[in-house]
Amino acid sequence: MKDLTHWHWAPLRRDPLDFSERIAILACHLEALIEQGPHVEIRWRFGAHQWQSLRDALAHTEYCTLGLIRFDGHP
Repeated sequence: MKDLTHWHWAPLRRDPLDFSERIAILACHLEALIEQGPHVEIRWRFGAHQWQSLRDALAHTEYCTLGLIRFDGHP
């Protein structure tokens, strides 16, 4: 599914950290949701590099942090 939806969630070529105008697509394992609950890092946002909580995945905090590092030199 990740490859088939790439056009909708991937950053634009002009800026690899710009996810504006992109759709957040999240995935999780149903077993993990049942066993661990909805508030832990069980979601994968397409394009991310780690499992995230729902809040972080929707806010895209991983890339916001990278953007701050890139522009300011520190988080």
